[in-house]
Amino acid sequence: MALILVSIIIFIIMLLFPILFSLVSLRKSSGDVLDIQQSKVKDPRYFVKSFTRLFDQQWANYDGSGKIFLSREENILEADGIAEYPPVCHSIVYAENLEFRPPAGISFEKEVYACQNAYLFGIKTVRAICSKKDLVLGSGTRVLRWVDAEGTLTVFDDCDLGISASSTTKIIIGSNSRFRRLFAPTILFGQAPGEESLFNDRSQDINLEAVALGCFRNIKYVDDDLTDDAGVLTGSIITIHNIIVLNSLTVKGHIRSHKSIRLCDHAVVYGNLFAEEDIYLGQNARVYGTVFTQGNLYAESGVTIGQPGKTKSVIARGKIIFEKNCRVHGYVNSEAGGICCPDNNFCKTDTATLPVLSRPRPEKEYLLKKPWPAVISAVVLFAVITTSVSATVILKKVQEYERFFKDKQAVAEEFSYGIDGKPDGGQLETEPVLITKDHVYFKDRVLERFHYDTNNILQNSEVLRGIMASLPEGVNKYLMLVPGRIRFESDAYQQYSDDVIGAINEVYAKMPSMQGTGRVTEHDFMLLTRQS
Repeated sequence: MALILVSIIIFIIMLLFPILFSLVSLRKSSGDVLDIQQSKVKDPRYFVKSFTRLFDQQWANYDGSGKIFLSREENILEADGIAEYPPVCHSIVYAENLEFRPPAGISFEKEVYACQNAYLFGIKTVRAICSKKDLVLGSGTRVLRWVDAEGTLTVFDDCDLGISASSTTKIIIGSNSRFRRLFAPTILFGQAPGEESLFNDRSQDINLEAVALGCFRNIKYVDDDLTDDAGVLTGSIITIHNIIVLNSLTVKGHIRSHKSIRLCDHAVVYGNLFAEEDIYLGQNARVYGTVFTQGNLYAESGVTIGQPGKTKSVIARGKIIFEKNCRVHGYVNSEAGGICCPDNNFCKTDTATLPVLSRPRPEKEYLLKKPWPAVISAVVLFAVITTSVSATVILKKVQEYERFFKDKQAVAEEFSYGIDGKPDGGQLETEPVLITKDHVYFKDRVLERFHYDTNNILQNSEVLRGIMASLPEGVNKYLMLVPGRIRFESDAYQQYSDDVIGAINEVYAKMPSMQGTGRVTEHDFMLLTRQS
């Protein structure tokens, strides 16, 4: 029974060990944020740098033939001397000395390179365009690949910025414009040209390393109970729940959630935001660090991410939506695509991506109700324990049967190899080979004859005891009691009592014919080792 209990306890410990080990690891996990080297990042202006470097090398040897070799031979148009363009331009356009102002209704199927300011009003599509100075994309312009400006990049309403849009100074994006990747020291969303004064820059230089950070785990709200009198919570937050920072409160640390993060109006976070689900930023919320989410990002009007002079990232696996007067300092990337100040049509078609504070977050639907997982786990655990106990009992029975058969076999072997049998289990020989005065010889043993003196019983006993004691251990000892004395002299006569005549006759009947007279043949002489 003790063996069964020990087996059950060991099995339960092994069954629960992974769960307990995981809980211990979770409790001991450090709340420190990983140190990410910001220098080891992809160059967001890689496309334009590669194109301009290759173009400048080939332009230095241009012979005026109207063709230039980049990755392959391409046609080229010098925009300084062209007043009209075909409706669909299949040549690379290069504007070196004059501003680039193409007429409306043109589609550029190749790259456009402008060394001066460039203005694209009424242009349908452009494959890629770069400008050494300012660049303006009019309403409805669609970029197929990338757009870049070393000055200010201004994007009017209803534009599509293609794969990448970048600037070394500033990007201004109008309403209902779509993007995937953006990079600039300052990116302004939902602003028309000349409205920059609407932004209230509340930036300040934040150094989190100088702040002693604590750690708050598995909380759901940042409210007045957790903050000090100034509404500040000093410390980072790591939680498995949805986390909400209430209005006008400040978190001097990072926030990491296994679900969603929501900053209410005027909330401030000095560190980074990391969420496995959606991130929602209320009006005039401020995040000084990087924002990363596996879900969607929605920023209401007046949201600011980052601070001037420091490049921060806003990355979402899902969609990114910025409302009017939002600002980002650094890099924006959305795998599913982003949009600035979407109109009502977008809201109707993509309502699932636009979280609203008044609308509760939908709960996940499970295949089974909540009690069922616990019931199923209990049933499985009971079945496993029952199986373990049954297996232990069966094993014990099998071992008992094995011991029983082993003992039985040992007993059988003991009888088979006893004093009356040979080591291989065969029977001893019953026909004597030679009978002498002192011994009886068989093929497999020798028996010593002893004359019993009825007048001296004590002496006979001592003689028998001495004979038995003189034999080595492990040798089978036999004592044959024959009534009367057998003599082999030629002149001998035999005298027996009436009660043993039958026994003597039986013994002599089994003797060889030449031994009954007491004479020894040549064959018997050899067996006696030539004794006369």
